Amino acid sequence: TFYGLNIMSTYEKEKKNIVDELSTQVIILGYVSYEEMPKWYQCSDVGLFPSIWDEPAGLTCIEARSSGLPVITTISGGIPEYIKSDFGVLLPVDEKLVKNIADSLNLLLSDPMLLENMGKRALEYSQKYNLSTYYEDFYQQITGVIKESK
Repeated sequence: TFYGLNIMSTYEKEKKNIVDELSTQVIILGYVSYEEMPKWYQCSDVGLFPSIWDEPAGLTCIEARSSGLPVITTISGGIPEYIKSDFGVLLPVDEKLVKNIADSLNLLLSDPMLLENMGKRALEYSQKYNLSTYYEDFYQQITGVIKESK
């Protein structure tokens, strides 16, 4: 909440109490600088980013995908535009969300080949988005508009 300060919101304190009971299974990193993020993505098996609000374009999903991680997330806002079912699990935001997250994690973590293949497809998908592709798409859009206006 407070980006690197040692201040905790009520929610964060409650979350910490829960996680303390699971200390051998869950680690809360707290604030991580942007420069350190690639290291944490690389030591992960799955990106898990459920959003219960209409997330416009959360960078964490895109960063995880670009790091070659399968992503488990929700059908919220713009997320389905950049997380596809061949490298991600898109879950509805409903009363079964927690169970569906657990089931999805169990599925991916119990099938190393599925996990590896989804990670490869995530990385392949991300590699389509680079400066050259961006420029070419932008150029095509602009020239199309110019042609239409003549």
